[in-house]
Amino acid sequence: MAHFAARTDSGYQAIYFQDVEYLEAQNKNVLVTLKDGSVISIKEPFHQCETIFTVEKGVYKCHRSYIAALSCVEKFGKTSLFTKSGAQIPISRDNYANFKDVYFSYMFPQE
Repeated sequence: MAHFAARTDSGYQAIYFQDVEYLEAQNKNVLVTLKDGSVISIKEPFHQCETIFTVEKGVYKCHRSYIAALSCVEKFGKTSLFTKSGAQIPISRDNYANFKDVYFSYMFPQE
């Protein structure tokens, strides 16, 4: 199981990629929302998370402050996506076309 050790207020915690629904940059912390609804506040710079959570791992940076797991996307439009848990995440204008391409490539891989 792929994971990484994230720095939190209470030490280090393993975060498994398949458990992540989305990440949100907030001040100096990053809030990691898991599929079970729990939220972990980690003390990693968002740009560092961008290098860890990549398209190859099934996630996409759809906005300057958000990275979403493609497997958790329920629906999306030009300005936002909705996760299976009901969270609304913005999609920046510049990222919409690429997000759509990446999402469909992820959901319907070509053999």
